[in-house]
Amino acid sequence: MKNLIFSACIACTLSLASCMGNSGMSDEAKRYADSALMADSLAALPYVENVLELNSEADLIRKYGEGSVSYDTIWGAEGFFTMGTYLITDEYSRIEILWSDSASRKGLISATLVSNMDYYAETLDPGTWKSRTGVSLGMSTDDLQKLNGRPFKFSGFGWDYGGGVMSWENGTLDKKGIAVQLSEGTSAELSQDETNQVLGDVPVMSNNPALQKLKPRVWSISVAKVN
Repeated sequence: MKNLIFSACIACTLSLASCMGNSGMSDEAKRYADSALMADSLAALPYVENVLELNSEADLIRKYGEGSVSYDTIWGAEGFFTMGTYLITDEYSRIEILWSDSASRKGLISATLVSNMDYYAETLDPGTWKSRTGVSLGMSTDDLQKLNGRPFKFSGFGWDYGGGVMSWENGTLDKKGIAVQLSEGTSAELSQDETNQVLGDVPVMSNNPALQKLKPRVWSISVAKVN
């Protein structure tokens, strides 16, 4: 209903603009028209955050088509699993959605954009979907660090929670509401000292030189609904 009302408001505003011309519109009306069009455009773009605006599997089907939506087991770390909904985005990725009421498939909790490619691949195709923050699948740690404006901290590879960003270290991506996991990248030969620095339950900084050998990439991007 909100979307219908919002769309109607946009239509009325645009109709008024067409009849009056920009010179006949008040500054407030112009600002509203611009912001309404911008919001409508953002909602149409393939951002994982847009999924948070929906509240049920039925909403997903209406927006993305029944052939793109399926209900199945979603696997997590340490053997954890639950039932959830998969949204096919393209051949390179999918979105995994968790519900507060999994029986009726309502009450969206979180949406995670996940790569479909090999976890150990040297490169990952970004696909068409990404985060509004600019973070995309396949992004290197160097590019992610540039986007953040400073080095960030993540968990060492080789275990269930490996590659998960622990802290953005007060960078640009801090408090943006996204959780990022990195792939381990290539199975490069590391010295024992380098292995100790980047593998296992240890904090790793994104500017660690040993990472240049592994070439990790952004593997998944998670966003959660805030009530």
